[in-house]
Amino acid sequence: MSKIYTVQELAQLLKGNLETRFPFAWVRGQVSNLSRPGSGHIYFTLKDENACLDAVWFRQLQRQTGEFNPLTGEVYTDGARPHPAQSLRNGEEILCAGKITLYPPQGRLQMVVELAQPVGVGMLQQEFERLKQELWGRGWFALERKRSLPANPIRVAVVTAPSGAVIHDFLRIAETRGCGGEIRLYPSLVQGEGAPESIVSALSEVFAQAWAEVVVLIRGGGSLEDLWAFNSESVAEAIVNSPIPVVTGIGHEPDVSIADLAADVRAATPSHAAQLLWQEKSSLAQQVDEQEIRLQRLALRRLESLEAKLARISGNLQFLSPISRLERDKERLVALQQRLEEKLAAQLQGKTQTLQMLGRDLARSFSPANLQTREIQVNNLFSRLATRLSNRIAQLEAGLIPESHIFSLLNQSLMRYESKLPSPRLLAARANMRLERAESGLALAETRLESLNPLRPLARGYALVQDGNGRIISDAAQAAAGQQVKIMLGRGSLEAEVTAVHPDFLHGSEPPLLKGKQGKTD
Repeated sequence: MSKIYTVQELAQLLKGNLETRFPFAWVRGQVSNLSRPGSGHIYFTLKDENACLDAVWFRQLQRQTGEFNPLTGEVYTDGARPHPAQSLRNGEEILCAGKITLYPPQGRLQMVVELAQPVGVGMLQQEFERLKQELWGRGWFALERKRSLPANPIRVAVVTAPSGAVIHDFLRIAETRGCGGEIRLYPSLVQGEGAPESIVSALSEVFAQAWAEVVVLIRGGGSLEDLWAFNSESVAEAIVNSPIPVVTGIGHEPDVSIADLAADVRAATPSHAAQLLWQEKSSLAQQVDEQEIRLQRLALRRLESLEAKLARISGNLQFLSPISRLERDKERLVALQQRLEEKLAAQLQGKTQTLQMLGRDLARSFSPANLQTREIQVNNLFSRLATRLSNRIAQLEAGLIPESHIFSLLNQSLMRYESKLPSPRLLAARANMRLERAESGLALAETRLESLNPLRPLARGYALVQDGNGRIISDAAQAAAGQQVKIMLGRGSLEAEVTAVHPDFLHGSEPPLLKGKQGKTD
């Protein structure tokens, strides 16, 4: 009977045989499933088109120097280069040296790497670059064909695997963002055989229903071969022909697929895709508060503007109302009446003064002293007359002139003297005539004075222009451009600046221009 081995015994036996048979072997393959835990060890898988081999590169076996080639011993004269352990990445094809062994806890065949040398980019990576260049030439990745996302969409289609953490993370992020909406899941394979066809089918169903505003294509992280379904031409073509914007969130930030390049918007992760679609609810609430405050301010400003307009219109209406017009006419009538009374009082006072002056003159003319003086003068004249009569009589007697003739001559002389003396009635008539002439002269003087008033024409629309020294400008040649002048109107005055002088204005040219600077009411 053959010996029955335990699993551990058989695993140890196979491990010893493998390490004895392959103590140091060279293996060429493409790196995938690369992992760098905190221990410093490196875990990855070497694969080709038909097989794969797990590999581990322990930290103590990773040479830290980069000054020479560990395989050939060549010393780098141009300086140290990065060690392969530091630059190792998925998709890279490398040449590894180490022992082949069995890992008993998991019963897996693995290679313990001691040396590694980059060979070149693997087959999948080459295919990726080839397809990217081809589709780039077709214009599928052009920025001008990419569309912007709708703001806070409320109908979102999600194409991904129905199970797993990706869809749950997406829904969890979406719940804390946006202002409400609906999300429909369109299940699809995201890895392995038939995954590209499943993705294209799910996208076609989204487009056929014409329900969604935007479609989201998401998947978690993985190796290049895990994400290879999103590097197919059929998936890229479906995204390019999408009638609505497409958002992709495939893998992690370093992972870039053909679907990402063809999509309208690429998110770094599936969770980031939800963040791109919707704003945080707190941010939306803050925007609503800001808009409310802005609306309140605008409403208050509009209300103040309308109130000011209403007050202005009310004032204009009140100014144009019949009652206001009657009140203004009444005020004007009162002012005119007051001016008339003042003028009449002034004229009456002037006439009274003139009459008093004439009365005083008349009183002086007929005063007792004046009458006594006149009487003395008459007595003197009679004395002189008597003397002359005596002398004349003597002469007449000497000349034998008849007495009747003498008395006749005496009567004629006396009549001539009496005719020269004014009577009281004549004196009163002369006083009245003198008073009337004085009144007429006073009225004429007032009329002339009023007609010579330089301010009177201003009420008819004329203006009086003065220079800075108060001198009146009656000729345009007296002014100069830039000179400050004062313009007196029928009511109020203006301060202005002369902008041009036209001395020949009366001959048909343009009038002088004044630029107003400051107006005031005197």
